[in-house]
Amino acid sequence: MSTYRKMLVAIDLTEEAPQVLDKAKAVADAHGAELMLV
Repeated sequence: MSTYRKMLVAIDLTEEAPQVLDKAKAVADAHGAELMLV
């Protein structure tokens, strides 16, 4: 079984950033992972 424990997500301030954050949060929540942003 593969699961994420920590996720590192790099974002910028483009229009797509909020959607990227929403998706990353959903994946992290689904796996109980810690989400780190840079």
